[in-house]
Amino acid sequence: MPAPATLPEPSLAPTAAAAEVDDDDMQERAIAEGADDSKAAAAVAEPEPVSDDEADGDGARAHQKLSGLVEACRYIPLRLTPEERQLLHLLESALNVSEYTDRVDVFTRRSKRAVIEEEQSAMLTTMSGLAIAGHVCGGERLVGDTPLADNAAFFARAFEVGRRYKISNPAKLRATYGKMMFLLQDAVALSTNLKSRPPALVSQLQMVTPFLEARGAAALLSDARVLAATAEVTERKVGRGGLAAALRAKGEARAALVRAHASPTLSAADVERALDSIADANSYLEANVQPVAAALRCLRAHFTRSKAEDPYSLRLVAARHSFRSGSYYGGGFGGLGMYDVGGYGGGGDRGGAKLNHDHPTQYTFVEQSLRLWTEAMAAMYRLWIAADGDLLSGRASYRLCNTGQGLNRVQNCPSVSAVMRSVLSRVQSECGAWVGLSVVHLGDRDVPNALAFIDKYAQIPRILAPIRDVVEALDPVTGEFARGGGGGSGVYPGLREYVEERWGGFRELKMAILADYFKHGFDGDGDDGGSCIDGRLTSTWNWCSKIGKKDYYHIFMLAGFQGFDGDWR
Repeated sequence: MPAPATLPEPSLAPTAAAAEVDDDDMQERAIAEGADDSKAAAAVAEPEPVSDDEADGDGARAHQKLSGLVEACRYIPLRLTPEERQLLHLLESALNVSEYTDRVDVFTRRSKRAVIEEEQSAMLTTMSGLAIAGHVCGGERLVGDTPLADNAAFFARAFEVGRRYKISNPAKLRATYGKMMFLLQDAVALSTNLKSRPPALVSQLQMVTPFLEARGAAALLSDARVLAATAEVTERKVGRGGLAAALRAKGEARAALVRAHASPTLSAADVERALDSIADANSYLEANVQPVAAALRCLRAHFTRSKAEDPYSLRLVAARHSFRSGSYYGGGFGGLGMYDVGGYGGGGDRGGAKLNHDHPTQYTFVEQSLRLWTEAMAAMYRLWIAADGDLLSGRASYRLCNTGQGLNRVQNCPSVSAVMRSVLSRVQSECGAWVGLSVVHLGDRDVPNALAFIDKYAQIPRILAPIRDVVEALDPVTGEFARGGGGGSGVYPGLREYVEERWGGFRELKMAILADYFKHGFDGDGDDGGSCIDGRLTSTWNWCSKIGKKDYYHIFMLAGFQGFDGDWR
């Protein structure tokens, strides 16, 4: 087994070359090629601070990131304008009252085509009414007996805004995004079969690179000042003393870029919008990758592969009479009907490990899983766009099937599969001998469609961030508990005595939490769990479902834990 690769901090994205993309069909064909997205991810990651002796290496890394920025920005959505935010509000309001999936994704004696037409018409009519009443984007032009198809450009723009906003903000539209995508999926599928052609509701997503190229300003992405102007500046990276200077340097770089690249075809506001979009991508990758990287650092810092520390061994013994629950966890999209918070598989007391691993094997299994998740998080932009393309390309039809999690649309996902297999192949080549199966479930009862896949992987930071927060709070020097919640008065009254009496100390408590997660969060338990790529995540969800029964649950609560499901607002 080769020695584990070090994980840079804070830049976590790998650095391999990305394939070229044809602009005319970038969002479908380039993704299906399975090109390496590592360079694209690295191009929008924050550079790591280095010493003077490493200045040459730092310059080389900066040049590498800059050279990949054009390709990276092909997958970075443009930030919404104020007018587009009005459209977003209109769209979400209409989706909130729509019952599209409740009426379409059911078995009925009525013609499905008739139901789809009726529900789509109701949705578009609602959007028209809201636009007229709110004077949104010239909504008064929609008044009259004009057929809905004649206003297709307005509807397509609103739906494109919703799709683009969701990619940049995965925590938003969680109750309505699935409903919107299934409506658009049906619109695309029926557009070539209906005698009366419906409105064309799908348009290409607006990305940074095409936006600049259309205005003859692609040179902006080759300007070295872009890296400084879009850097993620946080106290953790530059220190409290350097925060003001870093922010000032960032502002100066942005101002210089605006002066240098603003033109009659690219306004100063357009330059700032492009820079803001890239900066948003930095924050996005930071939020996705850091929780996984923190878990990987905890594994390597507190455990060794060759020898287990008693009583924190990661050894697994498969349960003799294991039980697999029919329930399933996920963040959920409105209308999917397949996820239920608090009901993720596991089988309660009748569950148990499905894997037999000694300590070194389990350590390697967890490490490889976390490395895979790190790469997947760095590739989330490409995965989101691949999922969007698979759902809306019209190339593959879906089947409405009972997957054991209710009725779901089962559809092949060639673009998502290509990206995910590229990520998996790269990780396997770096890890050496692979522990567990390499099966990526897509388009089956486990992961019915691209929407289900992207939702599952979007949960990873929401699951690992609370674990990271608790572990950091338990640090005896810098943790929240040691600092008395930031007041400098020491640990919370009575907490030290309780922790020492129950666990033996803060380190022992931290080790107990980490050992429990690394052991039972990767034990193959849960509905259709196991060692496959999908089963690793299912096991973690199953562990999360049992957090309320853990001895250390109230420690999570003291650290501010409110759940693994993020914010639904």
